[in-house]
Amino acid sequence: DWSSDVCSSDLMALEGIRANPDDVVITTGSQQALDLISRIFIDPGDVVLVEAPSYVGALGTFKQYEASVVHVETDEDGLVPAALNDAIKTIRKTGRKIKFLYLIPNYQNPSGVLLPAVRRTEILEICREAEIFVVEDNPYGLLGFDKPSPNAMRAEDSENVIYLGSFSKTIASGLRVGWALVPQSIKNKLVIASRSESTRLNSSHSQQSRM
Repeated sequence: DWSSDVCSSDLMALEGIRANPDDVVITTGSQQALDLISRIFIDPGDVVLVEAPSYVGALGTFKQYEASVVHVETDEDGLVPAALNDAIKTIRKTGRKIKFLYLIPNYQNPSGVLLPAVRRTEILEICREAEIFVVEDNPYGLLGFDKPSPNAMRAEDSENVIYLGSFSKTIASGLRVGWALVPQSIKNKLVIASRSESTRLNSSHSQQSRM
């Protein structure tokens, strides 16, 4: 609803993102947002790039849509830009389509690594040049205690970054509300997918209540 849209915009502003509440798509947790993104992007056999290791919940979603997941090398500072560049070149030589790079730049799950600002910029430049969307999953961005996290990657690139957020890690653990902030070029597709999912769930609940 409108209050969730405004609240998510306020939270993103703390990470350098300027977003109009009308540009925010509210979901049932960030996991649903990831499911919707996968649904509109992935065809069976398409490649999704992820960090090595990566969040098991995301890997399960990509597998559900029959994506070919390619893990990209990481070190103590997170995803290695040179390894990302090499992976893109290697995959494209085989003729396969890369649909997006999925990463958690802040306190990565499961490694806990915080991706430095300079690497964020390098990764964004590589993906822009390769015309690959970046899916920035950021449930932990405001949880730093010793020092603030760098600005969100979406703050640096609003045209190529799909930003996923969640209230469950920052406001209340039982609050299953997330959101997606996407480039205008794909917003309509995400809204349609979200409404379709809501209709499906409502229909399922109605059928169960009659049983």
